[in-house]
Amino acid sequence: MLTKISTYQPPAIVGDGPYQLTSATLQEYLLTKWDGFYDASKITVPRIIFEGTSQNELNAELLSGRVNFSNGWLYMPPAILDQWLYTPDANLQAVPGTFQGIIIFNDSQYPFTITKVRQALAYAITVSKMDVFSWGNQDAHAVAPVPPDGLVARVAQGFMTPSQINGLDPYNYSPAEAVKLLTRAWFKKAKDGTRLMPNGKPFKLTLSIDSSWTDQVAAFPVAAGALTGFGIPSVETSVCWPMSAAS
Repeated sequence: MLTKISTYQPPAIVGDGPYQLTSATLQEYLLTKWDGFYDASKITVPRIIFEGTSQNELNAELLSGRVNFSNGWLYMPPAILDQWLYTPDANLQAVPGTFQGIIIFNDSQYPFTITKVRQALAYAITVSKMDVFSWGNQDAHAVAPVPPDGLVARVAQGFMTPSQINGLDPYNYSPAEAVKLLTRAWFKKAKDGTRLMPNGKPFKLTLSIDSSWTDQVAAFPVAAGALTGFGIPSVETSVCWPMSAAS
């Protein structure tokens, strides 16, 4: 089947890309520059090789410099991901706005039933630092999901007008705003610096994350550390269930 695909030559149409499939095996796909592309003079990379190796083999090739782009980001173990962030000339193949990570609070469980508490946590979590672990740290390829409504940008456009989207609070990191909201929700600060709920009990959190999303597993300690430093002792646990939640 792969042999047939590699020899198939469809007629040129508007939309043909700058590369053509030259060969394909179970281990590797080779794309070479196509001079018939309308903007071929702007294409400086002569060929692209897609490796069909296992993720463990791909990790080694990424860190050695043989492979330049990775779309296996979601499946990198945290230790590998941390190395990849600081690998010279490391790049990430990503399509902005197609997916994002979301922290979900159980708003049927106290104190998440209080809107001000959910807002305070949004201000107290260093989301931008979490983005570095999840989407990269270079402008050329980094994807920084910032829509505060929890919707991917393209999806949000189908539900809200531009003025409504621009009027949303992005909840940029601000411990001071978090303190104001918790104070208005009758939370108090204990002598040891931790936050007490209106019922007098300490406010503690467990951040649960799907263990298969290793980039998010690496990012969640950032959230747990920020909340703990703010006075809300937090720990992370990895579980096998879809999406992350705080409880």
